[in-house]
Amino acid sequence: MLGNIVPRRTAEPIFREWLQEMDDRRLESEALTWIWLCETTKNGPWEEDKWRRECVRDECQRRERPEIFLRAERRILGHLGKA
Repeated sequence: MLGNIVPRRTAEPIFREWLQEMDDRRLESEALTWIWLCETTKNGPWEEDKWRRECVRDECQRRERPEIFLRAERRILGHLGKA
């Protein structure tokens, strides 16, 4: 299993490109995933979860659609009673 780990310097540009190809609805779904993982992982989020969440936030900003990320964040935090 450890042989499948890809370094961040390799994975991040690929992930960012993949995000750019998504429509807004799929991007919001991706935001939900990474926000959820960052908020629910015992003992704090993994580094990979954090940088992927930030990539999604960056893509929303690049599109000038920060509300996509904010809507997903409110939904997760509300569900967890953190809003």
